[in-house]
Amino acid sequence: MLKIKRLISLFLSFLLLVTVCGCKKNAVNSDNSSFIEEVIVYEEEESSTETVTSDNQASNDNVSSEPEESKPESSKVTESEDNSSKYDDVNIDRTIPGQNALAITMYHFNLSKATNYDGTGFTRFDEIEDIFYNGYCNNIIIGVDSLKQQKFTDMLIKYNVSFWISAWSYYDSQYTTIEKYVDKFSYLDQIRDNKQLWDLFLGFHYDENIWRGQSNADFLTMTKAFYEKYGKRNFPVFATGEFTGYEGNQNQIDMDAANMKKINPAALKYVTDVAFDSYSVDVRDGYSNGTYIDKLNKTYPNITDGKSYYSEYTKILLALFDHDVNVWYFPCAYTTSLWSGGKADESYCVAHLKYLTNLLKQQKYQGGICLYTYLSGNKERGLSQNLVVKAKKTNEQILFPQYGKWKIYSTVFKDITTEFRKTQAPHATFNFKAL
Repeated sequence: MLKIKRLISLFLSFLLLVTVCGCKKNAVNSDNSSFIEEVIVYEEEESSTETVTSDNQASNDNVSSEPEESKPESSKVTESEDNSSKYDDVNIDRTIPGQNALAITMYHFNLSKATNYDGTGFTRFDEIEDIFYNGYCNNIIIGVDSLKQQKFTDMLIKYNVSFWISAWSYYDSQYTTIEKYVDKFSYLDQIRDNKQLWDLFLGFHYDENIWRGQSNADFLTMTKAFYEKYGKRNFPVFATGEFTGYEGNQNQIDMDAANMKKINPAALKYVTDVAFDSYSVDVRDGYSNGTYIDKLNKTYPNITDGKSYYSEYTKILLALFDHDVNVWYFPCAYTTSLWSGGKADESYCVAHLKYLTNLLKQQKYQGGICLYTYLSGNKERGLSQNLVVKAKKTNEQILFPQYGKWKIYSTVFKDITTEFRKTQAPHATFNFKAL
């Protein structure tokens, strides 16, 4: 009997052992299954996010970082909806078409001038978009080849940003025909059918052409050819010496005006927008401009300080035209040397921006503001180093985080951009074929 009980006990122990082992095995399998499932789910979510990001880079259709199925039904874009619904992650005013608003941009701000995003895991496209996304600029000056980048052109439409095409390499009749020169910009013909993009195309921008060696005759021929082919605007910025005879350079202020390369008023027939660049004159009350203003006052008695310098030079420039033009201003936005002997800083540049914006509003026909400069050479710091720019993807300062930022300037810049987006620009009207 004892043997039977012992056998029964051994048998029950064996059954218990088998049961326990089986449970442990199932538990392990269950844990592994859960782990594998979690990995699969994570990978699917990561893949979905990457897909959305890729789609964002290629088109405007999905601008949220969320998977499409996680969006509220009302936010999904359909073909029949207004295009603005595609851009619900962009907090900008779209009441006024970009081409009709007062404009604000930065010089040396474009794809070829993008700065240190390369090598950071971000791209030049990210850098340009981060500027727009942060509320800076509703205008940009670009090379014609940038229009071949769909990521970039989608971005212009998305942020309602108008643009000028830079004709930096100007026409010279000694080396080519006007037909061959204009043909360098023939890619513009391929965007005519894209109404949104074509409407944002303002025209052609030129930089100190006469100063750099172009003849007045070639400048007239070039601007005429562009206007007749594309029906768009022509926007030169002149060095002060091109219309006053004074270079505006500390070493050249006393040069004889007769020796300077000056614009001939007859060459301005097809110009629609105009500006002059001069960055070293302080407009703050009580600040010195060295002997510069005193020297100019001998020729221009109405120039008595920094503010009157800019207002009088505007009148001198506009007097060359026999038709209405849109006025632009180029405020200093980098740490250049000043006539006072110091260097431009945030306070100086804020005062420049505010004063020239107010001066712009006093003009009958207004184009906009072009801040000089985003990318700066030598040891001077431009806006690329000084602006507060939070990356859209990370909400971190990726753009030159090692530099202290101009927080007041950044706020003023954003506020002006917001105001300009809502402001119908009083543009001059043009019909040059009737002239």
